[in-house]
Amino acid sequence: MGDLRSEHEIENRIALLTFDRLTGDWSDVAVYFVECAQSSQIESTVIDGTGSHQGPPADGDSYSAWEELRHEMTDPLKGTWYSAFLLLSKTGQYRFVYNYDDRPSWPVEVGMDGSLVRSLPISASALVEDAQAFPRAAEYEPEWMTGIREKSAQIVLADPDWDDQWQQLVENQGWGIVDATLQTEIKSLVLDDVLDPGEAQALARQVFTQIVSSTAGNQMRYLARAAMGLGLVEQYDLPSGDLTADSWDLLEESSEFARMLEMLVPVFTELTERRIRAQTRQR
Repeated sequence: MGDLRSEHEIENRIALLTFDRLTGDWSDVAVYFVECAQSSQIESTVIDGTGSHQGPPADGDSYSAWEELRHEMTDPLKGTWYSAFLLLSKTGQYRFVYNYDDRPSWPVEVGMDGSLVRSLPISASALVEDAQAFPRAAEYEPEWMTGIREKSAQIVLADPDWDDQWQQLVENQGWGIVDATLQTEIKSLVLDDVLDPGEAQALARQVFTQIVSSTAGNQMRYLARAAMGLGLVEQYDLPSGDLTADSWDLLEESSEFARMLEMLVPVFTELTERRIRAQTRQR
């Protein structure tokens, strides 16, 4: 649990940031915040002389402050809250309410009592990811979250019938990381019951982007060399020299490096299609 003085300071900052974005003859505003798995959303309702209506969009400073508050209020045993509600009056009085137990959802329309008039569900996979970032001791975890985690743990992905070429690829150290990342994404889709064989190419691009954004150029060259050695990529001259910079930077700077990455996309796609076909047959 964070320092109470620090928590109160952040609450004050959120209230001031909210106050400063309101104009006109308003009297009260209700603000609802949810953060889950690196995504967050703020919705508000304002009461003024004409009635109640949706408040102005929150700015980046408000999002940062709310996220900071959630992290600051994390307890080693109890984790942190799932959603929070702020009721602020034009007189400057305010009240925060925190939800530690009920399953959260993305706010669409906020009631002045802290309820959600309209909302959208948060996927089970996102809730699992959030639980990993903010773990709780078993005695403090809600039953609905325990159920989701248990369901996730029970998912076993089917292995494709690899031929020698692809077996060697997934056993390669670098491509093994790619395959593990792909399996994590497929497991999330299975948990959410949205695995679609027709989306294999999109999923392959998603995993490809994740890998490129988290690696140095020499690691991508290693993947290309391994794929080339197995005959999965045509023979061509790989970029030479120092590729220790981030892959995204090299992608901007070097057409040679960009071409190498494009040559790898079909391998990502084929790997994804094989994994999804195996999983679809299992269902």
